[in-house]
Formats: sequence, C-alpha cells, structure tokens
Amino acid sequence: MKKIAVCVPTYNESDIIETTVKKIDNGLQYYDSTYETYIVNCDNSIDETGKIFQNLKTKSKKIYIKSDEIGKGINLINFFEFCKEKSIDYAITLDADVISMKHNWINEFLDKLINENVNYVVPSYKRSRFEGSTTNQFAYPLLYALTGKKIRQPIGGDFAFDKSYIDYIVKQPVNDAIKKYGIDIFMTLNAVYGNFNITSIELDKKIHKPSFGKMYNMFGQVLNGAIYTIRSQKNIILNNKEEDNYSQNINLIRSRKFVHKKKANELLQTSYEKLKSKDTHCLNNFGYTGGKIINDKEWENIMYNLINKIIKDRNMKDIDFESFVDIFIIRAVSYWNRAQRISAKDAEKIITNMSENLRKQVLKKEEV
Repeated sequence: MKKIAVCVPTYNESDIIETTVKKIDNGLQYYDSTYETYIVNCDNSIDETGKIFQNLKTKSKKIYIKSDEIGKGINLINFFEFCKEKSIDYAITLDADVISMKHNWINEFLDKLINENVNYVVPSYKRSRFEGSTTNQFAYPLLYALTGKKIRQPIGGDFAFDKSYIDYIVKQPVNDAIKKYGIDIFMTLNAVYGNFNITSIELDKKIHKPSFGKMYNMFGQVLNGAIYTIRSQKNIILNNKEEDNYSQNINLIRSRKFVHKKKANELLQTSYEKLKSKDTHCLNNFGYTGGKIINDKEWENIMYNLINKIIKDRNMKDIDFESFVDIFIIRAVSYWNRAQRISAKDAEKIITNMSENLRKQVLKKEEV
C-alpha cells in the first residue's frame, strides 16, 4: 500500500494546532481506504502545542517529532528524513498558522502528484499587495532571472512533493539559515535545479497570523539560504529556451488598505539610519544610492548587482548581508507606499516587468 504524509511544522501554535490537524485529517479521509496516511507534527515549541497534538483523535496515523533546535527548516528537514525512512510516496507540508486553510487543499495537492506525474507542487495564492514582499521583491525575481522559471510564489510555505524529490532533497547541503526561514527557497530552488516536474495550484487567499514583526529576520534568512543553495549548484544560470510558466493568476486583492503603514515606515526609517551610519562601501556595494525611496529601476540594478556577487564574489561578508537586508526594507516599504496609489494590476506589473528585465540582463551577460 502506498503512503501519504502531511507535515505540520510548529513553533508555539497551541491556539490553532487542533483546527489545522482536523482540517488535514478531514482532507485525508478520501485516501485512507487506499493509502496509508500520516499526519506528522514536527515541533520545536515551548508551549503546549505538542501535547495538544498528541491528544487529538484522528483517522490518520499521528507521528510526533520533537526537536530542541528552533527553526521551521529544522522541522521540515526532520520531515524529509521521516519520509525517506518510511518510504513515503506523496508528501505535503502545510504551515500551521494559516487561518484560511481548507481541507480540500489536500486533494488539490495530491491530485497533481498522483494523477499528473508531477514531482513538486507550489501554491498560487491571492495576496494583498502589502504582503509577500520577500516573494515579490526578491525570491521570484531572483529565481526567474537565474533559471527562467516563472514560479510566482516560490516561498509560499505550503508544498507537495513525491518520493523522487524526497530522495533528492535529503542529500542536499544546508546551512543555519536553511534550518530556519530559508527552508522554502531551498526547497524550490532544489526542485528547479534538480530538474523536477513542477506545477502550481490555486488555493484562494492565504491568511495567517500576523508576521510583519518577523520581516527583518525572515528576509535575512531567506537571503542567506538562497545564496547558499544557489552556490551549491554546478550550473547557476539555466539557459532555458522556452520559459516555463507556473504563475497562474495571482489575482492580487483589490483592497488598498495598508494596515501596517505606520510600523512599516518606522522600520524604513530605522534601516535608513543604519545604512547612513555605515561607510561608503556599504552604501554603494549593491548600487544603492542612499535615499529613503528605492524606485523600480534602482531596485532592478541592486538585484542585478546581488546576482553578480552571488556568482562571482564567494567572500561576501556578514556586513554585506546586513546591509542588503536594510536596503531590502527600504525597497519593500517604497513599493508599498507607491502601491497604495495604483491598481492591483499595475502593482503586479511592477514585479513582473522588473523580473523580465533582470532575466534579459542575466542572459545577455552570460552570452558575453
């Protein structure tokens, strides 16, 4: 009998773990007569999350894996190892804090793996223009520029993958950033560079507990994890003649309500002051001109300089990483402030146009 496993990586999710697990168990009921199904809680909480999970009654088998090391990546690495050990055929990982999760997500993911010969499935969510800055300003443009793969939400947090991907990913090297929030970009980059069959599914809105306060640290870990993963590849730039499109329709939510505007601009000011206090080298290292606003063209130039550094400069220092995080904060808030005044379609066009321009520059540089 083939096996399905769904992972819920958790850190202090005692308020929502029961609801999440019940939705997953409900979604797996369609498969429990023909598959051996598991719900796996990979946990490093210091609250009652693990205890609540272990006391829940489910039709699927429950597995609890505890880690003393904190990080989403540690939890997913433990899940990969579980899947490898148990010879899991199809696996899904779902963020525990997603309030909008529906039980039919299980079927959406598994249908692609089981019926369409797909190895790796990414989500396509409807998102507010004031969310997903790491995706919009960094992860999508970077991945597209280097590989030609239009995976619009490569770090969506929820993924599905098959046994062949599991066998591959457990062998890939990781660093400390990947053990934390760098895990999502690590997973998707490896799916691309590993030449797996990838597709996306539309999952409506993604609403999770507020994470704006984590933005600074989260981006730093995604940045570090991406650079480490890219540099681990034999061929960094993929010259795909026909670019695959996994974007589907993002359908950015039309609302222009910028709920964290005050906090965002306070964060911008903090990053601006930090950059001002550094020497000229730090200010100019990525092509940042030193302003409080980073427009589209300047950010495109900054991203292009970053890509060149990833490929050529193997000795980037910690101070360079720190500077880039602050530059990113200024860009993210610059984009948000502008996005208030334009349509959702135009806000999305900024991201896609920049990404296409970056791809052209990278390929042109590669031809020289």
